Amino acid sequence: MTEEKLDKAIDLLENISKRLDEQEKRLSNLENKSPENEPKPTLIKESSREFFLRYAPQKDTDKTLVVIHFLELKGVREITTKEIAATLSEMREVVPKNIADKIQLLDKRGFLIRAEQKKEGLNCWNVSQSGKNHLEDLKNGRNK
Repeated sequence: MTEEKLDKAIDLLENISKRLDEQEKRLSNLENKSPENEPKPTLIKESSREFFLRYAPQKDTDKTLVVIHFLELKGVREITTKEIAATLSEMREVVPKNIADKIQLLDKRGFLIRAEQKKEGLNCWNVSQSGKNHLEDLKNGRNK
């Protein structure tokens, strides 16, 4: 084999290797975004009212946080004020007059994360790790 043919073969192999690496990266990224890799919602085997009473929230902000957590565990991804109000009614709780205000207070305390997407033009929310810690405190009777 001549030197020129060897150089062409090496270039071809390097090109193939580079393209293969790029394809592996793309595949890895797609696998990471796959719904199979997303956390599965916990199946709740109690009524919404039982779930709510387990936390015994006293303040409207805590009630709102418990409802958002409940909806997340049911598999709802981004939660709107409409969904919060409907769930509070389902739980036979008084719906606060201004849920958006309660959301803002929770957001200010770092208990919520605003979702990137909107539903029906409304902001959507999820519970942050700090919010989950606060929920544990509520459940264990350590209201802050």
